[in-house]
Amino acid sequence: MQVRLPIVTAFLLIATSLSLAGLSLADDGGGWTVIDKDRGITVSKRLAPGCPLPSFRGQGRIKGNVLQLLSLMLDLKAVNAWAYGVDSSRPIKRIDERSHLIYLTSDLPWPVRDRDMIVRSEVEVVRPAQEFRISLHCEPTAHPEKDGLIRVKECESTLTLKKIDAETTEVDYVMTLDPAGYLPRWSTEWITKATPMKTLVALEEQAAASQGKYTAAVRSWSAAL
Repeated sequence: MQVRLPIVTAFLLIATSLSLAGLSLADDGGGWTVIDKDRGITVSKRLAPGCPLPSFRGQGRIKGNVLQLLSLMLDLKAVNAWAYGVDSSRPIKRIDERSHLIYLTSDLPWPVRDRDMIVRSEVEVVRPAQEFRISLHCEPTAHPEKDGLIRVKECESTLTLKKIDAETTEVDYVMTLDPAGYLPRWSTEWITKATPMKTLVALEEQAAASQGKYTAAVRSWSAAL
């Protein structure tokens, strides 16, 4: 049985034409250890002091326009469609044009208790129409806790999207998460390896399935500075 944890925001791909050109990024001297390479994607891990889970990273090139992918990822009611481990998502508060609070839940198999988390999502335009970065971090006190759910209180992640061409985007996804509470040892190893891979697979699939859905958002982000 697969154990899934919330991520935000999560985010690797089913691709027949993915390049291996970015694989060396995982060995960049930052302490990352490559643990999997598949479908043009590299998955790496790095020790996170004081955290029961190592940080994990997924890197690769996926089929999809960078603005379409960005617009998909900023559809706050549809995070669970691509972020592996998220079973429901809803926006709580709009902070400003590029920042929101989001409530996420994850339904886990018995005997592991279900989790929820409040994350603040912020978007940075690194290079107009070319490169964007979504940063997420937990703000556990921003919304009341619910009975029966363990509140995840520590999480940090970034998703960097870089345009390669009109139909290809390079994705670099890094996540550090303290799951808060008991997890079987085997599950921590599986989560570290599976989460980034399955997230990017789903991200590419949803980008293809949502063609034409985010026309207004794509137009807006194409002009964003």
